[in-house]
Amino acid sequence: MHRQLFGVVFLSSIKDNTLVSRLSSFYHYFRLLENDQQLVDFLSYDATWLNGKPLALELVDTLFHLNSTAFSTALCIDKDSWHLVLLSPSPETKRWYRCGKVTDSPQQQVLEEIYSIMEQCTQGPPKVLSDESWQLVPFIVSPLQQLFRRDIPYCVWLPKYGRLSVYPRMEQVVIFPGSFHPLHRGHLELAKVAEQLSQRPVVFELAVVNADKGTQSESEVMHRCAQFTSELGYYCVLTMEPLFYKKAKLFPGAFFLVGVDTAQRMVDPKYYNHSCEEMIACLQSLMESGTKILVAGRLQDPSSNTGKFLTLQDISIPWAIQNLFYSIPQEMFRCDISSTWIRKQMQQEQQ
Repeated sequence: MHRQLFGVVFLSSIKDNTLVSRLSSFYHYFRLLENDQQLVDFLSYDATWLNGKPLALELVDTLFHLNSTAFSTALCIDKDSWHLVLLSPSPETKRWYRCGKVTDSPQQQVLEEIYSIMEQCTQGPPKVLSDESWQLVPFIVSPLQQLFRRDIPYCVWLPKYGRLSVYPRMEQVVIFPGSFHPLHRGHLELAKVAEQLSQRPVVFELAVVNADKGTQSESEVMHRCAQFTSELGYYCVLTMEPLFYKKAKLFPGAFFLVGVDTAQRMVDPKYYNHSCEEMIACLQSLMESGTKILVAGRLQDPSSNTGKFLTLQDISIPWAIQNLFYSIPQEMFRCDISSTWIRKQMQQEQQ
């Protein structure tokens, strides 16, 4: 039976052109990753802290999102061990894992063993599973389901592959929270301004639980994630934290980008057990950890010609936490549309 074969090999220590040449001849699609930068480029995020079995699984899952009908293999070799994962295509979609020690045998013998195993893999799972050294690795629940169960603090939408991953780390970034229902040019223009001001990349953040509206459905979450295409190039991180001070604790030292209406809610004691003292204490601790909040102005009522353009100066902020907030000048950003206004326009057009 003819099979489409996809393969990726990450060699972080052993270098052998012969092995690579022999392996690449098996595959319709083959990627050799010889250093950390090539690994980052392939996965589309910094996974250099991953290794061994988790890295091999992440690589093969990435291949699956490139082509779910291909039989895929991912091989990772470091100075101590090698890790190989096979993934059968839809609708079966099973993964098998096998590993070995590099130090147990001379390098050439190890490479020959790996070559022999991968050659067998091209014939498909039935010929491989009779070997007891293979371990069936079940698919755990999806990253989004893990998030709903609060098994993980957050997961990240990777626009390059249109998939969620639990592995990217959000460090030295600007988090842009919102519902993005829908995402519009104002959001994108504001993100560019924030990157210019902070010299940090912007990551959009979607809380799947809203403090006032409850939990979104899985289909709605995925629909909103799909707005962040590879052409836009922005990651979208999903969290279960609707309240700002709680989500800020997930990303210590991150900057945040918000509209003035969101900044107003941040200092509303309503969200802190109706206690002004608790609100100040929460936000003060974030300020001490390096958090900064960039605040953009916003037209009070985009559907009206009489609405006032509100800025940070229109909010009453206790003196103790004033240094947490930074105003984005109106001359750098002003966009008098909102997702709410766009939805109303769409509803009127449908009537």
